Amino acid sequence: VSASTLNLGGTKITTLEALFNSAANGTLTSITLPATLTEIAASALENCAALTTVDLSACTELATIRNSAFGTTSKLQTLNFSACTKLVNINTTPFITGTTPNQVLTTVTLPASIKTIGTAFAKLPKLTALDLSGTALTGLVEDCLDGSVLVTELTLPNTAWTLADNALRGS
Repeated sequence: VSASTLNLGGTKITTLEALFNSAANGTLTSITLPATLTEIAASALENCAALTTVDLSACTELATIRNSAFGTTSKLQTLNFSACTKLVNINTTPFITGTTPNQVLTTVTLPASIKTIGTAFAKLPKLTALDLSGTALTGLVEDCLDGSVLVTELTLPNTAWTLADNALRGS
């Protein structure tokens, strides 16, 4: 990838495949995803070392995010999924490649539709706060935030909750 900005907003792409996986030495800093997007495939943006911005503001159809989708994006600090109202589960590890987590991700905004997050936020060493209060979550699974040592603020929904053993271990 030699472009610094890629705008897919006017396309009819439904799945973002691992087309950018080789961009480790590329210049891609910003990508705008289309309203028609339903899935971000495994390793789709993995190794996009220069990537700082992923615009998901039109992605109202996004329902699936696979393993390592944002893995090893060494400059991506913020992701906002609030417009992704069909996204109900993030059960995989979208921010980790193998055993290497995103080292700079500090802020993730989730949509109200989220019901489960699995271990999606484990091992994110720079994640500082996670506000789950506006989501449909009913609990946190074991090792949910394991290794996310800087999480100093966790806001939970005001509903019935299940907090699994070791859900907050290491944070």
